Amino acid sequence: MCGAVCHCVFVCPTHRASWRTEGAGTVARVKPTNQPTSHLPQLNGRRLNDETELRHLDRLLFGSNLLFLYINPLAPQLTSKGTPADVDWDFAMDEIARFEGFDTNTSGLTLEQLRTRDQVLELLPMISEANAISEEMLKKRKFEVALLSPLFMGRPRGSPTEVQVLVTNEHNKNTSFWGRGKFMDKRYQFQDMYQMWVDDDVEEPEAMMGLPEDDMDPFYEAAGDVLVGISSFQLSTLAFCMDNTDTRMLTNHMGGDEGSVTAALVPCTLQGQPRNDYIEDPNDFVGEQFSFQVNLQSVYVKSARFTSGLYCRFCGRDEGEQYESRMVAGTDTVVFDQTFQIDFEKVTEEVLHWLENGWLTIRVNKNRCYFCVGQQQPCGFTMSRGKHMDVCNNRRVHVCACVCVFLL
Repeated sequence: MCGAVCHCVFVCPTHRASWRTEGAGTVARVKPTNQPTSHLPQLNGRRLNDETELRHLDRLLFGSNLLFLYINPLAPQLTSKGTPADVDWDFAMDEIARFEGFDTNTSGLTLEQLRTRDQVLELLPMISEANAISEEMLKKRKFEVALLSPLFMGRPRGSPTEVQVLVTNEHNKNTSFWGRGKFMDKRYQFQDMYQMWVDDDVEEPEAMMGLPEDDMDPFYEAAGDVLVGISSFQLSTLAFCMDNTDTRMLTNHMGGDEGSVTAALVPCTLQGQPRNDYIEDPNDFVGEQFSFQVNLQSVYVKSARFTSGLYCRFCGRDEGEQYESRMVAGTDTVVFDQTFQIDFEKVTEEVLHWLENGWLTIRVNKNRCYFCVGQQQPCGFTMSRGKHMDVCNNRRVHVCACVCVFLL
């Protein structure tokens, strides 16, 4: 019997396992050391919790990017279930993705769906690496793959699904989304920072640990508002000059229920007076002037962590045509009762198609700064949000003419 210990230095020094051979070397066993679950090696896509016998062509992953293929020429006939005759990198990545909960079946997928799949598989080991560095350096940041629908992104239906990275601040539960390019850039900065920390290549390496406090730390994210979720309202009744009041579910990026939004869509004249002339054929609108009002009535949120201030945004037919409500804080049921009017000087075929088939998507946002509870429009905040807020990720500060509030 012989033994050895394998150390994977990069990412985490506790990524290690020992193995031993028996007899003529036809049996090898691998055993992880005592360490957190997230640090355990993976064998054939699964976390390795106990001593396990290795078989020919088994895949052993240390950390997030050191992948080994075990070759046993003395017993090539002994392979693990599901192992193909030829094992390559793509197979190993698909295997890891399956155990992460992603469907890796490519049959029937379009080119766009295959592109999305490839991006997810590319990101998974990088995200695992970022999470390992964050955990070891006590950064309190968690990274996950997020597949964002065009509806959630406020883009036309039929647009491709966007692959982004969901970043959760585990200190205060705030979330943000990073584009793939931004995450790639940050990842290289994480690696550089980690390597300097491991090598003691700075005067005070212990100062690099802990919650990020400024943009010198690549884990730092300048605070912005949090997207709670979206609610979509069908426009088709407007094509017949009919009003519609509805309460729609407020859904997050995964389709989860975060609350509800109540709004009314009301056809009106250019002067804002309600119209009552029902139209049997929507084509009669082509070439005519048409207006309608969006009456944003109320928003209900289930989680108390979103009550520090809510406001809504939506756009008209043009993405650049943005509308924004005032901000209201201190309650889980926000009554806005605000009306916005959208005008078309002349209804074209494209506008009519939008009215018959389109949706109005209301995006509900949480303000990260808690202040002036109960005031409908404190200090003109909705008019100049950037000038009145200075927020860090761990201690949030609001500074305006009348108040300064610290949240620890």
